[in-house]
Amino acid sequence: MPDKFNTPILKKQDSKSAEYVYEWIDDSSTVQEIFQDSLGLPFTKNLYDIFSEISKILARVHKISPTKTDNVNSIKLISRPLIALTPEEYADASGAELECLSLLQNDSKLIQTLNSYMPQDKYKVMIHGDIRLDQFLCSLTNEVWIIDFEEYSFGDALKDLGGIIGSVLFDVYIKIFCDTWELNDEGDNEQVINDYLLKREKALLREVSPLLEHFLQEYQSECGQNIDIELLSVNLGAFLLERVLSRAKLSFRLSEVDKAILGIGREFIISKYKLTQILS
Repeated sequence: MPDKFNTPILKKQDSKSAEYVYEWIDDSSTVQEIFQDSLGLPFTKNLYDIFSEISKILARVHKISPTKTDNVNSIKLISRPLIALTPEEYADASGAELECLSLLQNDSKLIQTLNSYMPQDKYKVMIHGDIRLDQFLCSLTNEVWIIDFEEYSFGDALKDLGGIIGSVLFDVYIKIFCDTWELNDEGDNEQVINDYLLKREKALLREVSPLLEHFLQEYQSECGQNIDIELLSVNLGAFLLERVLSRAKLSFRLSEVDKAILGIGREFIISKYKLTQILS
């Protein structure tokens, strides 16, 4: 874990039993909880301030110089584990997880795009490695902590950025598909349902777009370099695929909502202009 970061202090550890006790942060919530409570309502300056702090924290992580122990030549392939499972992974996989992987592995265009993705040198930095909105805690006074550095390593900065944007969009699509629908008596008509979902998507994306733009602008200002949105889109899509795979670990069958989000993640990877449209 890097030093000089606003992160809970490790109070006690037992490596043999893998037990770790951290400082307790009073009166705090995860940023994911704060964002979910705000989604569908006018975003406040408070939320923009929180995302500004997140961008600055990530920029500071990405500016850390690799040490001699950091293997700078072994960045994980973005397509792993979509290519193949180890025997152990296969034995431990749930039915929904295998169903999800079977859909992805038979998508040659998707696999080819992911296999051809190579991180650019300027983005090869020290990263958190497992960034989501729930990896940040926020106090009542808007003080932000970053947590869980178990996957801290040398990698692709766009993976971390894709995790933040992906977390926002994942919650957007969950809200679109899972909230109570307000349809009339013709609600069972496929075209009516499709038009209704597209209308909800357009409204919510219009709502979160300024927040995502603000986050990226703050990060770019802190780092002093522009981000390639098309490359970021691939990492965002990969995050959505990983999120669905993670949800699938506890299910026998892949839900229709998760299948829909898989398709959306694929679109961000294959049709890289979609993220540009959201941010424009």
